[in-house]
Amino acid sequence: MSSIESSRSGQHAGASQGNSYEAEKVSTDGRNQTTVQCTPIQLVLLAFAVLAVIIISCILTYIFTSTPVQKITTGDRIVLVEVEKHPTEHHKPAAAELLLPSNLKPLHYDVTIKTYLPYYVTFPAEKNLTFDGKVNKKDVEIKQVLENDELEKVKFILSRKLQDNEQIKLELSYTGKISNTLGGLYQTTYLQEDGKSKIAAITQFEPTDARQMVPCFDEPKYKAKWTVTVIHPKGTRAISNGIETGEKKDKDGQWITTKFKTTPLMSSYLLAIFVSEFQYIEQKTKNGIRLRVWSRPEAKMMTQYALSGGIRCLEFYEQYFGINYPLEKQDMVALPDFAAGAMENWGLITYRESILLYDSKLYDTLSKQLVAMVVAHELSHQWFGNLVTMKWWDDLWLNEGFATMAHHIGADEISNHQMKMRDYFLLNSLSRALVADSLASSHPISLKIERASEIHDVFDSISYNKGASLLFMVSALITENNFKKAVTMGYPIVTVECFNSTTFKISQQRYKRNKKAQEPERYRNPIHGFKWDVPIWYQMLNEKVKQVWLKRDEPLYLPIMSPNTCKTPMVINADRYGFYRQNYDSNGWMTIIDQLNKKHEVFSSRTRNAIISDVFAAAEVDLVEYETVFRLLSYLKNEKEYLPWVQAISSLDQVVEIFGNEPESKYIKRYVMDLLMKMYNQIKLDDIAKDYENDNLFIKVSRDVLIMHAYCALGSDNCKKKFKELFDEHVMANCQKDNLASQCVSIAAPLRSHVYCYGVEIGGETAFEKVMELYKAERVQIESNRLLRALGCHRDVASLKLLLQLALDRTAAVIRLQDVAAVFQVVSRNIIGREFVFDYLIENWEKIYKR
Repeated sequence: MSSIESSRSGQHAGASQGNSYEAEKVSTDGRNQTTVQCTPIQLVLLAFAVLAVIIISCILTYIFTSTPVQKITTGDRIVLVEVEKHPTEHHKPAAAELLLPSNLKPLHYDVTIKTYLPYYVTFPAEKNLTFDGKVNKKDVEIKQVLENDELEKVKFILSRKLQDNEQIKLELSYTGKISNTLGGLYQTTYLQEDGKSKIAAITQFEPTDARQMVPCFDEPKYKAKWTVTVIHPKGTRAISNGIETGEKKDKDGQWITTKFKTTPLMSSYLLAIFVSEFQYIEQKTKNGIRLRVWSRPEAKMMTQYALSGGIRCLEFYEQYFGINYPLEKQDMVALPDFAAGAMENWGLITYRESILLYDSKLYDTLSKQLVAMVVAHELSHQWFGNLVTMKWWDDLWLNEGFATMAHHIGADEISNHQMKMRDYFLLNSLSRALVADSLASSHPISLKIERASEIHDVFDSISYNKGASLLFMVSALITENNFKKAVTMGYPIVTVECFNSTTFKISQQRYKRNKKAQEPERYRNPIHGFKWDVPIWYQMLNEKVKQVWLKRDEPLYLPIMSPNTCKTPMVINADRYGFYRQNYDSNGWMTIIDQLNKKHEVFSSRTRNAIISDVFAAAEVDLVEYETVFRLLSYLKNEKEYLPWVQAISSLDQVVEIFGNEPESKYIKRYVMDLLMKMYNQIKLDDIAKDYENDNLFIKVSRDVLIMHAYCALGSDNCKKKFKELFDEHVMANCQKDNLASQCVSIAAPLRSHVYCYGVEIGGETAFEKVMELYKAERVQIESNRLLRALGCHRDVASLKLLLQLALDRTAAVIRLQDVAAVFQVVSRNIIGREFVFDYLIENWEKIYKR
C-alpha cells in the first residue's frame, strides 16, 4: 500500500447467492555567510508555531484518511438463529483480544456479492447502495450466534463438538451497505463529459476492513483460496482478483453475473472487487500476463504510460525476483475517490487518479516520476506482501520497507534509468527516515502491537522509509546478525575527531532531536543501550571509498593518509549508504568546507547531499554552530547538481519557516536568494517548457523547477510577476465559464502550479473566484489538485476560511473527502492562514471529526 483487510477459513461469502466457508479444525498438540540572530524565546515560540501547523496537518490527515469500521448487519432471512450482543468490558481492546483463536484455519471462501448501484436498473429504494446475500445450506447446525461489536467478532455456537483435523462447511447470508467512508466496499462518484454523475463500487480492506464486506478470518496469517462471484447491474462491468471465467445475464437482462477464477492462498485484506462503467487499455507481457489499466472513459487516453511502465516493471520483477508472476492477469484502476495513494490487492491494484494517470501536457517531471514509483511499488507487492506475507501487522515494515526499496529499482527500470532513482532514494526515503527516527515519538521498525488503535499507526515513515533504508544498507554490506541489531529504534550520529597528527578517532552517540523528550516506556532501555555496530564508508582526499566497522562499545581509530595531517579532507558515509548521520570536530568541518570551495566535485553528488543534510542535523542538536552551516553552504553558488540543491533548499526552507513573519526573516531570505541567484538567472521558462517531456533531461528540468520555485517563494517580485502575467494571458483571458483548465490553459505542466498560485496571490478576489470556478468544473484529478492548492495561496482571511468551510460541507460536495486534509494543509502553509487555522480547528473540531 502506498503515502497508505473477518474469518478466513474456506468461505463462500456472499451476497445474494450464498457464502460458504470451508474450515479445518486444527489439532491443539502443535502438529498441524550572512548571520541571522534571534533570542532563544523567539526561536522557541516560532518553532512551536511551526510545530503546531505540522501537528494540525498530521491530525487532519489521519482523520480524513482513516476508515472507521462499519458493522455488517445480519440479514433477517437467517431465522432460527438467536443473535446476542456480547459487549466487552474494556473501552479500548488490546490487540490480543482482537486476534482469532488458532484452533481453526480457513481453507476456501466462495464469495458472492450483489451490488445495488443507482441509475442502472430498478430496485426498491431501501436497497440503494447496499449489497446482500442469503443462506442455502450448512453442514453443521448453528444453535446460537454471539456478536461482539467492539472486538468485531462473531462466535458461532454449534450443535456438536468438532474433531481434530475435521473439515466443515458453513454458509451465511447477510446484508451490508456500500459506504461513503473510503473503506470496506464503498462508492466513488465522478462526472461525465455531459455533466451527469456516475457511481462505481470499489473495495479497500487494508488493514482490517475486509470484515465490512465478508465475514472472514481477517488476519494476515490466515491465508485461504477465494472464489468470487459478483452480480452487478446491466451497463456495468465487474473485476476481481482472479481472471474472469464467465459472464451471464439474468432472464430480464437487468443483472449480470460475473464469475472469477479461484485465487492462490491469499490474505483477506488483499481481496478486491470493482463494479463500474470504466474502460481499459491492455497489453500482455512476454510471458502472457494480461495487464489492463482502467479509468473513467474520459481519462482513457491518460493510461498509456502506466500500461507501458507496468508491462516493463512486471517483466523486470519476474527476472529480479526469480519467480514468475503467479496470476494470469493484473488490473490497475484509477479511482476518483481513494484514501491511500494506492493499494496492492492481488491482481487488482487500486490507485488515486492523480497517481496512475499521466498526460505530458498536464503532468510535470516529478508527477511523472511519482506515477512510475507508485506503479513499481504496488507491483513489487504482488511478490513481497501478497505471495509472501507477514503473520501480523507487527512486521509491516518487511512488507512496506521492501516495496519502498523495490519501487526505486523498478521505477528506474520504467524510466530506462533516466530518472536516477537510486539517487532519488536519498530524498524520497532516507532523509525522511532520518528525521522521523530522531524523534522520541519514533518506534522500532518491528514492534509489538498492544492496542487495536496501533495497527493504523505502523503505516508510517519508520515502516516504509527506515525499513527501505535498512534494506538498502543490507544490500550494500550488512550480515544477518548485524541486521537484527539494526532494527531497534533510533540511529547514531557518528563523529570524526582529530585524535593526533596521524590518527582520526571515530565515535558514536544516539541522534535525538529533542534530548529531553521521553520515548514510550517500553522502548527506553534497549538491550544495547542505543549503541550499534556501524558500517563506516569513508573517503580521504581523492581516494576511493573504503569500508570499516565501528563497534558499538569502542571507538574506531583510522590512520591519516598522506600528507599525515588532520588538514586532510575526510568524509564518512560517503555516497550515503548507511542509516546514520555524520559529524566532525571544528577542524574536520573546516577542511570539508575548504575542499567544497576549491573543488566540490571531489565528493560525489550523493556525498554532498549527505554532508548538507547532516550539517543541518548536527546544528539542530547543538553539535555545530549555525555559522558553520552557512559557511559550508556558500559553495552552492558553484553547485550545478540536483541532489545537493534539493537537500539544501529543503533544509533552508525549514529555517525560513521558523522565522515566519518576524523582522529577522528578511535576512535569512536575502541570504538564501543570494545563494540561488546565479542558478536562477540561468533558468529560462521556455527551456523548461521545451525539455520537460524528455526523460534524458529529467534531472536538469527538476533542478531548474526546484530553484525557480524556491526563488519565487522567498518573495522575488520579478519572479512572481512573470507567473502573474502568464496567469492573465492563459487563464483569465482564455478560460471562459464552464471551461476545464486542463483544456483551456496551454501552460507547460511544470509551470502550471506556479501560474495558478501567484495568479491568485497577486490577482486577489477576482483571480480567486476564477480558480474556484475552474476547480469546481475540473475532471482531471492532477489539475484539480493544482487548482485546490492555488486557492490556498490567497492572502484574504475570509476567502481562506470559506475554503475551510467548503472542505467540511458534505452537502455542497465541492471538495472530495480524500482532499479535505489537503485543504487544511495548504491553508496552514499560507503565512496568513497560519495565524487562524489552529483556532479554526479547535472551534470546528466536532464538525471535522464527523466529516
